[in-house]
Amino acid sequence: MMEARGVVAGRGPGTAARAPLHFQLAPGRISLLLGPNGSGKSSLLLALAGLLPLQQGTLWLDGRRIDGLPPERRRALGLALVPEGPAVLPGLTVQDNLRAGGSGLRRAALQAAVERMLQRFPELRPCLGQAAGTLSGGQRKLLALAQALVGGPRYLLLDEPMLALAPPVVQRLRGLLPLLREEGIGLLLAALPPAPALRALAD
Repeated sequence: MMEARGVVAGRGPGTAARAPLHFQLAPGRISLLLGPNGSGKSSLLLALAGLLPLQQGTLWLDGRRIDGLPPERRRALGLALVPEGPAVLPGLTVQDNLRAGGSGLRRAALQAAVERMLQRFPELRPCLGQAAGTLSGGQRKLLALAQALVGGPRYLLLDEPMLALAPPVVQRLRGLLPLLREEGIGLLLAALPPAPALRALAD
């Protein structure tokens, strides 16, 4: 269980949420966070992942307090983030982006994890030697998701996972997210309302 207790997050003075947030993210469930632009959804997810400091409150992961840990330690403990937009390393190849997602794994485990991602995302295999920055927006979104999954997270934070994507990619994600839930991953999706496609997926 990931649990936020009295969390306040923001990008600077005057940007924090007006009230502390309390919520739980359970394994094998999809939770949905809706709010308009500027309401702090992205800041919250960045703070949960350790990329922004919490202004208030505590964060717990499977009974362990993690709000004082750096991002790489949180990732090693099973918490991964796919931020809004095409969040890949554009100058690196697709293969190196996948390897970067499993930087904490041993060599053999990393190779196996990358191969699993290529089986899950077969559309990435022909692009392995291609710079990630040259991919289409939909391909970059799938690569960012694959990169986050390489390390085997138990909790996955997705910021605007379907924003500005072509219908085939949206359909691909609509089929994929429930599969991740069935594998026991807890997913927190942040989006602009009304987000009907995400509402249909959320528990």
